[in-house]
Amino acid sequence: MLWLGKIPRYCTLWGTEMSIRTFHINIKKLLSIQWGHQEIPAKFNFANDVIDHWANMEKAGKRPPRPALWWMNGSGEELKWNFRELSEISQRAANVLSGACGLQRGDRVAVVLGQVPEWWLVTLGCIRTGLVFMPGTIQMKSTDILYRLQSSKARAIVAGDEVAQEVDAVAPDCSFLKIKLLVSENRREGWLNFKTLLKDVSTTHHCVETGSHEPAAIYFTSGTSGPPKMAEHSHSSLGLKAKMDAGSWTGLNVSDTVWTISDTGWIVNILASFLEPWTLGACIFVYLLPKFNPQTVLKGLTCRVSRTMTVKPGFLGTAVPHYDVQDNPKKTEANIRGDFWLLGDRGTKDSEGYFHFMGRTDDIINSSGYRIGPSEVENALMEHPAVAETAVISSPDPTRGEVVKAFVVLAPEFLSHDPDQLTKLLQQHVKSVTAPYKYPRKFFYQEEYAANNQVLSFLIYEKRVIQSCVGSGIVFMPGTIQLKAKDILYRLQRSQAKAIVTTGSLVPEVDSVASECPALKTKLVVSDHSHEGWLNFQSLIKSVSPNHTCIKSKMKDPLAIFFTSGTTGFPKMAKHDQGLAFRSCIPSW
Repeated sequence: MLWLGKIPRYCTLWGTEMSIRTFHINIKKLLSIQWGHQEIPAKFNFANDVIDHWANMEKAGKRPPRPALWWMNGSGEELKWNFRELSEISQRAANVLSGACGLQRGDRVAVVLGQVPEWWLVTLGCIRTGLVFMPGTIQMKSTDILYRLQSSKARAIVAGDEVAQEVDAVAPDCSFLKIKLLVSENRREGWLNFKTLLKDVSTTHHCVETGSHEPAAIYFTSGTSGPPKMAEHSHSSLGLKAKMDAGSWTGLNVSDTVWTISDTGWIVNILASFLEPWTLGACIFVYLLPKFNPQTVLKGLTCRVSRTMTVKPGFLGTAVPHYDVQDNPKKTEANIRGDFWLLGDRGTKDSEGYFHFMGRTDDIINSSGYRIGPSEVENALMEHPAVAETAVISSPDPTRGEVVKAFVVLAPEFLSHDPDQLTKLLQQHVKSVTAPYKYPRKFFYQEEYAANNQVLSFLIYEKRVIQSCVGSGIVFMPGTIQLKAKDILYRLQRSQAKAIVTTGSLVPEVDSVASECPALKTKLVVSDHSHEGWLNFQSLIKSVSPNHTCIKSKMKDPLAIFFTSGTTGFPKMAKHDQGLAFRSCIPSW
């Protein structure tokens, strides 16, 4: 922990000047651009307009002699580059990419490196040469890498020893992949060595004049359904956004040092440990942690945390100006409600304007900050012979917020296996075929199929009930199974609900208040047992037609009501229309 004492001052970001061309870092001007009052400049390149700018400032003695990048690891290795050195070395990196590798402007490059200095060099090199960089976590397995290389048609991949073997396993199936660049002290057949090439190239590179709307990066995001989606970012949407955020959020200056602990595969890293600090001439501190160590991080926070916005435990912070969906004004309009931009997150706001995150309106699982798409885990599980059918959902967890829970219908030959041993087997299998952080920490096994091979569980049925409400034009009102009788009574009376769908465990709570809810006409239970006065969902679903004509709802038609915990008084009803979420008919059962 001696390294902590070396840090004079740093801001920890949880994520997140005058140019030698014509764009100036003027916060008022940036905000004017952000709100559409001024045009975005035609040309913008972060390496040229920011890094080289600060390098020139250092040469002119107008920036203090302190690092731009300060890197350390647990073995005592340390590296410091100021902006002048960073500019020169990143120009070398650009020459490696455009020269020895033969890559051309617009080519897509997968960058799968951990928190090593070369990640920052390669990324800057891509920006300088007009290449589209695509960061990825080193936790990816061959199937993850194959999907990303094939769907992006990447021409090159830059990786370390951690994933080189995974890349080689799938490279023959990637027809567009021409270059494999290894960041390592070792040599590997079929790979160029970045460190060797870096020593032999010129320190001078003519930066490509990239257009503001020209593609700069692609991030793969976990979608609500299917495999990860490609999200493209332009030079302006990354670089200019960083200029805006750095000025309005953090207020950094050249004497500050920023430590961001995010994985290099996530977009928060490029924002908070690359673009934003360097925009304002601050130093980026990187401490390579082989594995996340909360004691190390907390020690750093306790000793040296400096000025940023006031931290309020459990809250995200305050609102930032809204953005739009590029070239899609209808989509933009559908996402905006008054002063708010709807992202599919649910939360509350307190009297000081701080937002508290409650959960997602879609299926995304947020576990310890990792965003996990259920279908990726389901696909991995289905590759194992023990799994006949599976469905993956989020499950609450006191430590991680949410964890992955898998409902599994076992293949007949595995019915006699010990559940604990089977769980370990399936967990290891998932870790071996996709990024390990996605593996299910909870399992629920059953021996039979439900109707049309759907997994029988309340949580899976709850999703189907919601889908059927959407398809039928019925307004659904989700509620936690932790509700007690008085909570249920309030919600039923307040909403004038005509029906309730719940599990057998909540039947007594509902029955104790149902007589006080005159609007309530139907009680539907998801249970293996019958209950007097209740219709049984699982029994009824077996006898109905598999075909249903979806209601053609309008964008402004009501979709759902969520009861939110207000800062005062009883929970409030928050109404959402069809434009918020589901935009197509549900598939028939």
